[in-house]
Amino acid sequence: MYTPKISPRNFAVAVVELLDFTASTTAILSLDRTLADMTPKVFISTPSKGNALRERAKERIFNELRKAGLDPRQMEKNEWSSEQPLKAIRKVIAECHGIVVLAFVQHVIPRTDAKVARQVVGDHPPGKEIKLPTVWNQIEATMAYTSDLPLLIIGEEGMEQEGLLEEYDWKVFPTTLNSKDFESEKFAGYLGSWKKLVFAHVESDARSTPKLDPSKITVGELVRQLTIPQFWSIASALITLLIAVATVGYKVGGGKWPWQ
Repeated sequence: MYTPKISPRNFAVAVVELLDFTASTTAILSLDRTLADMTPKVFISTPSKGNALRERAKERIFNELRKAGLDPRQMEKNEWSSEQPLKAIRKVIAECHGIVVLAFVQHVIPRTDAKVARQVVGDHPPGKEIKLPTVWNQIEATMAYTSDLPLLIIGEEGMEQEGLLEEYDWKVFPTTLNSKDFESEKFAGYLGSWKKLVFAHVESDARSTPKLDPSKITVGELVRQLTIPQFWSIASALITLLIAVATVGYKVGGGKWPWQ
């Protein structure tokens, strides 16, 4: 059986090329993950269920946010937790740089129920239905606002102007949920203005992040701070150095490896 002879030099070159290929592949995958991590997350406050019209509007808004270079996060859609809702929501909001509140009709009080109407909104014109969003819109908007996150509130027309719909420190984008609403210059203006605030929050967060003191970093902390490409670059350099040393030893040793 013929066994090809491989010179130490060719062996070393082959190993280095393999390491470079592996490092390059890992770097590309890591870059994708890094870019995904760099995309600002924004929290979506929305009813968990809705009719077909509201679900289409929700998906349209999700797509518009992604096209704007943002990463929309919604509980039970792309964020899950085993914790109680308020704790889980608070943690997700803490990772975000803005919030979009989809204040769509969730509750309708019939016009005939005057007693309930008075309990909900006090004096109310007779014969008019009362339309309200989910209470979670109010809770999540409050949590985000107290964390100084920029708010973009999209409100379905015809609802009671209560709480977040009263425009205290923000403006509400009104919509009939028609697709043309989200193609309008007005919506583009609201989204663009809010997006600037989101990226301003990202920059503010970056400036406030404490920097590590190089004189106090341990070896373990230094290794944990390395990205995958950096780790592979260092590993590749060390292995290349070891191969070079072994090759020199082979030549000096008269055709024998240092360990032989």
